[in-house]
Amino acid sequence: MPQTTDAARGYWDTVGTPAAVDWCEPNYAVSPWVAEWWNTLSSVAILVAGIVGLVLWARARERTELRFAVCYLALAVIGLGSVAFHGTLLKLPQASDELPMIWLSLVCFYCLVTRRADTPKQTRVRWQLGLSGYGVLFTAAYFTLEDYFVAFLVSYGAVVAYISIVTFRVAFREMDSPTLKRLFRWSVVAYLGGFFLLWIPERTLGCDHTFQLIHPHAFFHLSSSIGTYAWVMLSMFDRLTRLKKSPRVVGPVPFVEH
Repeated sequence: MPQTTDAARGYWDTVGTPAAVDWCEPNYAVSPWVAEWWNTLSSVAILVAGIVGLVLWARARERTELRFAVCYLALAVIGLGSVAFHGTLLKLPQASDELPMIWLSLVCFYCLVTRRADTPKQTRVRWQLGLSGYGVLFTAAYFTLEDYFVAFLVSYGAVVAYISIVTFRVAFREMDSPTLKRLFRWSVVAYLGGFFLLWIPERTLGCDHTFQLIHPHAFFHLSSSIGTYAWVMLSMFDRLTRLKKSPRVVGPVPFVEH
């Protein structure tokens, strides 16, 4: 429900179409130019995580496959979209946050289903075309459906659930690697932990609950940025291992090289 009061109306209240969802942080409590101050500020962590991953990928002595750069690029785009969404609470900025989340989830899906070294090129191409087609169709549906936020939650949630289940199998069943197990804990635990302990309580406890005083959605941004950054490292480590490389996590800012 909207959290704006007559005493705290902001610039974006009179511009464009409102978003389909408003979070529990009081709107325009800090600045008339920023709808949700803490949610907007914490979104920068997502942007930074994506940029850092992209820069480290580009500066690596031996670059890994382009798919991983696309993951980090999409994460940075999500960060920008999240800043716009929470800063304005308008429909188009909401799309700039949620649609890149769908696209990133599809790239991560692709990384998983083509993780084996013996995946035929034709199979990879079919997945690329199929997932790209789904992304285009969902994007079109997003702008035509009345309950587009619900459609986003269902689609994104289904893909993330699949990714989490398969990632568990990769880390604990298919590969005997302490590093993969550790990256699994960083990634899936950080992301799903934030979802179940922060995102869901905010949506279910009500905006008057004292839990809202800690700004849980802002902390979810932090946990999800860590989780996603680490998941791409996990996928990269797994892929390089299957390609008979010798991957390792290096650097003061963790990253996978070989």
